Amino acid sequence: MKWIGVILILFTCTWVGLERSNKYRGRTKQIRECIQALQLMEAEMSYGKVPIQGLFEILTEQLSKPVSTFFEEMSGRMAKTNQPLQHVWMETLEHSKNRLALTKKDLHILHQFGHSLGMHDLIQQKKQIELASIHLHRQLNEAIEEERRFAGMSRTLGFLTGILIVLILI
Repeated sequence: MKWIGVILILFTCTWVGLERSNKYRGRTKQIRECIQALQLMEAEMSYGKVPIQGLFEILTEQLSKPVSTFFEEMSGRMAKTNQPLQHVWMETLEHSKNRLALTKKDLHILHQFGHSLGMHDLIQQKKQIELASIHLHRQLNEAIEEERRFAGMSRTLGFLTGILIVLILI
């Protein structure tokens, strides 16, 4: 019976460390996807002349979850409501923030971008996309550095914490 407890403690602590490590990896991946989404938005706005709801559907197909889910919700909300695009963006971002591995700074950049979405002509909108992309690249560099520094440590620390708890209890 004692061994089952030991195994459960080790498993749980290791799992917590792995989850924390995955959060670092997930943030890096999701920021990359957001940058890709901005690039796709710019290309579709410039060359495809796709309506905004169609653009969100394209992004849903091109990106992976959970970022694609954000754009899927955007598309669905746009179809159901007559609210301004900025309001729908903010509402969807607020609703999705718990599923995303993004930090407050990352979400703030997307929030700021959402304020400008659909408010300007094509040239100004491209500048807003470029500005958001620059900020997200800065956040991506930070996320890569954090992942490099803390992901492995989180895994190891989870396992070692489990061992420490087991040694204390035995």
